[in-house]
Amino acid sequence: MKVKTTVAIAALTLLLIAGGCSGESADETTPPAPTPTNEQGSITFETPAGGEMTASSENKRSEMLHEDIPLPDQVIISATMEQPDQGAVTISFDVKQPLEEVIQLYKDAITTSGFTETMPTTQEEDHFWFSGTRDNEQLVVILNKNFDQDGWVYGSIAYTNKG
Repeated sequence: MKVKTTVAIAALTLLLIAGGCSGESADETTPPAPTPTNEQGSITFETPAGGEMTASSENKRSEMLHEDIPLPDQVIISATMEQPDQGAVTISFDVKQPLEEVIQLYKDAITTSGFTETMPTTQEEDHFWFSGTRDNEQLVVILNKNFDQDGWVYGSIAYTNKG
């Protein structure tokens, strides 16, 4: 019962973080983004496997994300989920920048950092998807054009370091 309750609370918290808790709607030029309020913060849960997961709505880079994996300038980090015992971090973000520029940022970083494709990279007019490995590390980058707010990109990075 304790595990089901913990999982339910974690799921609810992630939904609140991902969906925003302020109850305010975004205007036409700004995507929903963290703002300095008392609603920002983080919470740590015990996972069913006995590890820990921290969910955060703070607009800051995770220390678990390797330094050679960039985030775009002026990025707004909307949610971070860290699982230190798994060496895993997932970051969701928004940025007002042309999709092509954000894609190029990650293509350059992937090339110079030595990640090797594990599945064919997908690049279309409105999205980009990369999955790769480097030694004991895994990286997935997903970028999408935000159709609701012109000029904005939303993306996520999943990074695992088992080293």
